[in-house]
Order: sequence, then C-alpha cells, then structure tokens
Amino acid sequence: RFGIVGLMSSETRVWCKKSALSELVANKVSQFSTSPLPFSWVAVDFLKFTVCPTHYTIGTSTSFNNYPVSWQLLGYPNAEEPPQDVWFDWILLDEVTNCQVFTPTRLSATFPVKTDRKSFFRYLRIVQTAPNKQFGHDLSVSGLEFYGSLRKISS
Repeated sequence: RFGIVGLMSSETRVWCKKSALSELVANKVSQFSTSPLPFSWVAVDFLKFTVCPTHYTIGTSTSFNNYPVSWQLLGYPNAEEPPQDVWFDWILLDEVTNCQVFTPTRLSATFPVKTDRKSFFRYLRIVQTAPNKQFGHDLSVSGLEFYGSLRKISS
C-alpha cells in the first residue's frame, strides 16, 4: 500500500520495478506494465474512503507505444477486499472500445464515467478488454486520476 491509497494489478512484467506500481497514481509517466495476458488490470483501493467517480484520467507509457484502446472501469460495491480472480461482483461504470486518442504527443486523456449509477466504491479497477495499440495484452498505464465525490468510511 502506498500513501492514502492501495494499488493492485494483475501479474506484472519481470523487468517492472515494484516502485512502478506506486507510479500508477503519481503525476508522471512510469514504466509500469502488466504481463501480456488477456484481461490485464490495475486497481485502486481508497482504503478509508469511498468514491463516486464522475471522470477519470489514464496516462500511458512512452516506452513502447502500446497504448490501451479498449477497457472497462469497474467498481467493487463492498468495503471488504475483493477476491482477485472473481469478476461477477464488480459493477461496470464505463466501457471504452477502439479508443484512438493516445499518441506519442498525447500521453493522457480524461474520460467521463458514462453510467447513471451514483454509487460509492472503495475499489476501482481498469481492465483491458482487447489487445493494445501494438496488438499485445500488456496493460501499460500511469498517472491514473479519479474525479468525483469522496466519502470517509465510518468506523
């Protein structure tokens, strides 16, 4: 866990430094990349808070131009830590397909959450749902940001 949020991901590349995972939410380009497996994902645990997201920003890595093109933003409705391999409890908040906004000169973009659901979630997960720009399954993202309402979890 890093700072005020916890970070999780599917399996990462062997060369990916442990510190790269913490850079997912830093305001800089990182070398974070998951292993090239279908449905690779990253997740943020807001620990003592829940969030009702309205928008989110995804940054990409400049290393290989393997920008994500299709993904889902999911929220986990319970305060307990979700099982890593269970998907049916997650709620679909947004889905992007065939996104072509990322380029070598545009490394981040902000997207609206398209669901009408106004629920709060402790966990948010981004899952890559199709091969990336280089036709691989590794998910290389950085500078994740979430916007919306924040609420402290009562003790």
